[in-house]
Amino acid sequence: METMPVPRQTFMPEVKRKEPAIRDSTIVMKQKTCRRLYFFEVVCGFRLRGRATAYLAFGGAYHVFREVLEKTQDLTEALKACMAYWMKYGSEPAVGTKYDFLTGRRLMASCEEAFKHWKAEKAQGKIEVIRGLVEGPAVVTLSDKKTKIGARFDQVTRWDGRLMPRDFKSTSKNKKWFERGLEPNDQFSRQSLIVWKLSSELPFCTSVELLVNSKKEGPAIIPLTTARTEEQLLKFEEGEIYLSEELANCREKDMWPMEEKQCNYCDFRVVCRAPTERAMMAQLNAGFEQKTWDFTAADVNADPGEAEAE
Repeated sequence: METMPVPRQTFMPEVKRKEPAIRDSTIVMKQKTCRRLYFFEVVCGFRLRGRATAYLAFGGAYHVFREVLEKTQDLTEALKACMAYWMKYGSEPAVGTKYDFLTGRRLMASCEEAFKHWKAEKAQGKIEVIRGLVEGPAVVTLSDKKTKIGARFDQVTRWDGRLMPRDFKSTSKNKKWFERGLEPNDQFSRQSLIVWKLSSELPFCTSVELLVNSKKEGPAIIPLTTARTEEQLLKFEEGEIYLSEELANCREKDMWPMEEKQCNYCDFRVVCRAPTERAMMAQLNAGFEQKTWDFTAADVNADPGEAEAE
């Protein structure tokens, strides 16, 4: 994995740094939230030790189902792959916990519901899945010839001939809550810009297909769309270049300012409130582990902030 140079290391110099050179939505949102958070999670790769990831396994298994179903057109093969993933990474949640509804049985019911939706879509014949343009992780270099951005793609499709990236989401939120987050939204703007640059064709819109499960409802498939104009994407690109330049300044001075408004709910609050760097290091060693963030690797233990079941 390509990483950024370390021109200066005066802040917590004993910590190994491995900052990704390719900027995906996860790490950019960390930067926008707090530069110190970005330093700990992205530059150094710290994450809370022992964080539960049951909801990630559920979402990961569902994504495997959708991927294999599209490739094989075979429900049995897709279910087999889905359950193999679930058996490897998932487990039945304890009753009374936050995500106790994300069981193996609910996963199977979700796949069956998704298959009905997929079958009806195929019968309509309006959506064509494009192979070869973008599959999995994709990277482009922006107009400054330096900044590299990336994103993972579930599918790139054409709807009635018009280009349309598609993203599958497994969520416990309702439709109204999710619609509020479609725009502004870094992930969907990033995907649209990348597809535009790779294909030289402005996407008609992005399809966001929700799999909704909660304690009270589900499974349900809810399709949504969100669109970006050429002007919006050019402004987004300018913003990405600006943020990249801002981080270059952080590296040069090895200064990673805190955004105190974000501290109350941050995992690193216990670290940042320590009076000395030695005490900060002790807190990191006691409660955190290091793992380099790499968006190109499909990982069930992905960043909790990107958990789609949230």
